[in-house]
This record gives sequence, structure tokens and C-alpha cells, in this order.
Amino acid sequence: MTRRRVRLQETTSNRGAGVFECACYLGKTEGQFVKLLPVLLDSGFPPPDLILDTYDMDAVDRWLDNRSGIVPTLSNLGNDNHRDRLRLWGKSG
Repeated sequence: MTRRRVRLQETTSNRGAGVFECACYLGKTEGQFVKLLPVLLDSGFPPPDLILDTYDMDAVDRWLDNRSGIVPTLSNLGNDNHRDRLRLWGKSG
């Protein structure tokens, strides 16, 4: 049975997505996603919720943002010291 490709709508409020939906969101087939999953998880990709067995799409977006460098993190500040952490949080050091 062939699954038809679907697009997640921007207006959806459903944060939880199954394997198929998550794969489509990332531009992969379900088979490609399953094959890549161990590498994705090793690189910090959010695992599925153990109770719901769904992927949190907000967490997936944050993972993508971090990978692309959009979101500054303590680890990519370079010199990670106390003053850098305070500056990141908007406090003087």
C-alpha cells in the first residue's frame, strides 16, 4: 500500500506527529527517516514521546534552528565563561 504524501498545515495546533508526518515535514520518505533516525538521535534530534509515541514538532523546529545556527546557544558563544552566560541572559557581568 502506498501512502500519499501530505503537508502539515501551518495552522495546525497538533504538536505531536507520527513517523510519517515527521518524515514529510523534514522532506524525507518514511523509509528514509527511519533509516536516518539513529544518526538523527545521535545528533540531538528529539526522540518520540514514550507515552504518545509521537514527535514534538516544536522540539523538531528547535533542533533545526540550533543546527542551522539561527538560535544562539551557550555552546556556540565560543568562550563559554560566566560573563558570556550572563550576557546571553541580558545581565551585566
